Amino acid sequence: MIVRRISIVGMLVLGACSSNELDTDAPDAQHEDVDAGVSADANLGCSDPSAVLPIAWRSINAVSTGQIEPLNVGSAYVDGSAGGIQNAADNPYIYLRFGSSLVEKVEITDTEARSSDQWDLAIKRMVFLSNGGDSGQGGRSIAPVSAATVEEVDSAPSEASFWVDDWVTDDCEFISGQIGEPASAVGTWYEYDLGTSRLTPKDTVFVLQRPDSSLFKFKIETYYYGDKGSAHYELHWAPL
Repeated sequence: MIVRRISIVGMLVLGACSSNELDTDAPDAQHEDVDAGVSADANLGCSDPSAVLPIAWRSINAVSTGQIEPLNVGSAYVDGSAGGIQNAADNPYIYLRFGSSLVEKVEITDTEARSSDQWDLAIKRMVFLSNGGDSGQGGRSIAPVSAATVEEVDSAPSEASFWVDDWVTDDCEFISGQIGEPASAVGTWYEYDLGTSRLTPKDTVFVLQRPDSSLFKFKIETYYYGDKGSAHYELHWAPL
């Protein structure tokens, strides 16, 4: 039996948006700490998870136009805006892979990503997927660690701490996260301020494990990099 860690509560109001507002990417539903992954060795029973995706999160057969750029050592800018709030449903995730000295963009479509082992994370607006469980066949799993900086995490979490994306039941029913997105092992990485309509990253470092047991740690530093608006990220990361 698969044990799922999901907590769902009521609704909150969608923030108003305009072309000159940077802080209005408000979730339209609020859950208490969504931690929706399943254990990394879970037996997932739905043969085609992508078939149950809602239209807003369907697979797009195109490569993201977003870019990934190195900043300083161990940090990168990632454009996860997916064409903006109004156009996100028609734009794909941006896919990335951690390397020993950089984070690189994987030029792949949502459709191709389903069977690829080349990517580690996918980002679309405030949603992070990892290449494991229902999101892909790459065997990745994620462990959240309470820490304010990447440097604070200097040892691997226990195996029991790792989870995979889980957004389909064994009966092929969709499991949503807090904004109706596919529920992921990264879960709710932010705090949402209803008064300012801003997302602020929690003090959480995520550890990503590949099937070869290599580990990378990453932290989301900001959702509003520079003056670029929402879903423009600064990520800090390092091998572990």
